[in-house]
Amino acid sequence: MLVVLTDEDQAKEMINLLDDLSRDSKAIRFSIIKIESNEIIGSCGYNSFDFENEKAEIGYDIAKSFWGRGYASEAICSLLDHAFSSLKLNRIEAKVDPENVNSIKLLQKLNFTFEGTLRQYERVEGKFNDLNIYSKLISD
Repeated sequence: MLVVLTDEDQAKEMINLLDDLSRDSKAIRFSIIKIESNEIIGSCGYNSFDFENEKAEIGYDIAKSFWGRGYASEAICSLLDHAFSSLKLNRIEAKVDPENVNSIKLLQKLNFTFEGTLRQYERVEGKFNDLNIYSKLISD
């Protein structure tokens, strides 16, 4: 799922939440670094794990100035490879705002399957928002 943070406090809250989840092996986040400049340009990771059912949800974000250069695609492919080969997962899910056309195109390009819309799935700024759910299976 793509999250847009609008201020420093939101970023700190997100970092603390992800740190807590990582310590409990419930989630993990990685920095996306541009090798040439050693600059952090985004992050990606597993938002949640369900090892009993051999699945995980992924998320990713890239700084706008780096959109369209293949960084998100490379990051997602790395997550998929690790999930299917090392973690031995069967299913990877991604939840996307229906208005996030670029993210939807990326998931389609990577052969994720659109499964439907999760109606009023989350509350953002006091308003319930829909999310589309996509998946990729190890057998795909």
